[in-house]
Amino acid sequence: MNKENLVIAEIAVDKEELWSSIFGSAYESHSWWLDEEFKEEGGWETIGEVTLTAWNAKNNSKEIVKSFKPDDIFDAWKKSVAEGYVHCGNYSMLDVDNADACFGDIVLQIAMYGEIVWG
Repeated sequence: MNKENLVIAEIAVDKEELWSSIFGSAYESHSWWLDEEFKEEGGWETIGEVTLTAWNAKNNSKEIVKSFKPDDIFDAWKKSVAEGYVHCGNYSMLDVDNADACFGDIVLQIAMYGEIVWG
């Protein structure tokens, strides 16, 4: 993509709304997500640190466990937007009001693996 042909726009999304759209999306209904553990101050509606457990994409018989600070999750969402991902129903990743399991899954796969590796 030629950057000279792009219009760059800055957008603002409420962090709490984005957080609850990701973690309240039922992303864990996908079989590769095994566990989530929020630090005492966090939760699916409250921004905080989280540890996720998923199948290792390189070896489906082993688990991978990673801890994330909120900005890690927000950066993964920004990457999903920048790379033009859409979620179920062909919704833009900018559309946090229509977040579904695919929405949360895309963001968290990018956080966990750096890219989409499952389904």
